Amino acid sequence: MRKRQTPGRRVARAAAVLVSVAALATVAATGSAFAATSPIVVTTIANVGDEPSQVAITPDGASVYVTALGTTSVEVINTTSNAVSTTIPLSAQPGSLAITPDGTRAYVALSGSNSVSIIDTATNTVTGSPIAVGSNPIGVAITPDGTRAYVSNFAANSVSVIDTVTNTVTATITVGSGPGGLAITPDGSRVYVSNQNSNSVSVIDANTNTVFATIPVGVYPTDVAVTPDGKSVFVTDNFDNAVSVIATATDTVTATIPVGRQPSDVSITPDGKYAYVSNTSASTVSVIETATNTVTAAVGVGSTPEGLAFTPNGAYAYVANFVSNSVSVIATDGGVGTGGGDMVVPAQHFAVPAGTKEEQCAALAPDHVDWPGLVNLHGRGWHVSWAEWPNNHTGGWVCSRQPYVTGQTWGIRSKTL
Repeated sequence: MRKRQTPGRRVARAAAVLVSVAALATVAATGSAFAATSPIVVTTIANVGDEPSQVAITPDGASVYVTALGTTSVEVINTTSNAVSTTIPLSAQPGSLAITPDGTRAYVALSGSNSVSIIDTATNTVTGSPIAVGSNPIGVAITPDGTRAYVSNFAANSVSVIDTVTNTVTATITVGSGPGGLAITPDGSRVYVSNQNSNSVSVIDANTNTVFATIPVGVYPTDVAVTPDGKSVFVTDNFDNAVSVIATATDTVTATIPVGRQPSDVSITPDGKYAYVSNTSASTVSVIETATNTVTAAVGVGSTPEGLAFTPNGAYAYVANFVSNSVSVIATDGGVGTGGGDMVVPAQHFAVPAGTKEEQCAALAPDHVDWPGLVNLHGRGWHVSWAEWPNNHTGGWVCSRQPYVTGQTWGIRSKTL
């Protein structure tokens, strides 16, 4: 998962983004089909500890775990309510964390005590004794089979390997200077480690726990992420304002993508189509299309975004805002809860008298918005758009409305048929 050296390193958008209207293939009583492809922030969770930094989400998507450096804790967010449900105190300042594939445990690097703590996710309590690792551990990644945790030790220039059955260190691997982010290939055969002070990525053979390649990348690489097909590794080059793309077939850089200022963390959508990059000095998240290696969107979030992670269905990205003490929730499809592709967007449609002009729609609109379909949209709001609807299949003017982003007004549009 992700990591950047913590000491001395801390150097929303509410405006609506128009939702494009898809071809109206079918007409339903309560909605119409729209292709919503521009990611947007749909809610911001405030008071997520002090200095929230890194994020991990349980495999069932029910809980988001966020390390908070200032409060020396892990904050647990319930994804149904999008509110902090539990605060787990730690014995020292945390780095990053990772959750086991079965969702039962979270391994948290304690950069302040050169150790790793384990959280029982059923009880949200720290269990057992801390596991001693190298100096200043800041990154954690767990193998797909859940048998090992790899921990980057920033000040020791090493990676510790923890057996998750015995919770003991079984190997220590020397890597480049200032190791931070780690990512493991889907087949569990390789571990990619960003070496922040040596501008490189070490490649570890997970079968032998030895480094077999070192790949030069940009300046101060802070994080790495592997695509679900295992073919590409995305690396944030913090001082270059760019992302390097490594082809795992050759372990060489094949592309360099400009992003926002000081990219920190990177995460790949579960379908592998996009890489999301947090830009700490720009307070944005860059969205990279992995097929073309081009930036397709920049989403405004809170101040100094760092760690980010996706829900298992890819519908939402949770982004920790270090300075804002908040977490931004991005709907990846630009709407509410489908995670990509076409979605059904509720809308009110009402016939108007013959001869009504378009500008009269607002005055004729119903005066409330409390329909069952919109009562519990997780506080996320909607964007304005309009669609053609038959006026009882007789033509004429039809008014249609859909909400703007939460906190703004309803948009009223009309169309003659």
